[in-house]
Amino acid sequence: MTDPQMAQTGVHVHLKIFPLAFLLLLFSPRLSVDGGPPAKASWGKAFVALAPGTHTLRCYLPYLWYRHLGDASTEVTVVPGTITTVQWRTPWLVFLAGKWKTISTP
Repeated sequence: MTDPQMAQTGVHVHLKIFPLAFLLLLFSPRLSVDGGPPAKASWGKAFVALAPGTHTLRCYLPYLWYRHLGDASTEVTVVPGTITTVQWRTPWLVFLAGKWKTISTP
């Protein structure tokens, strides 16, 4: 039998906080794909099913008076039949950009 997840194509997104900024866990990050409307996401791992090709991921956190804390974007190339893993982490200061990192690519 084949694993059903292996037949999927998309991106695993890990949403993390800067370790000393644990109060940010009280707020939900927003994730946008290819300029679409931002969707509420949860901290930790999320799977986004995407068609093969290059996509733009944007993530930020609405926090108090900072509407777009850590706002940052990255380009991700999705290969047919594979899952790419990326990580977004909040900045250590509220007015800095978040950091994207590619963890694994096919």
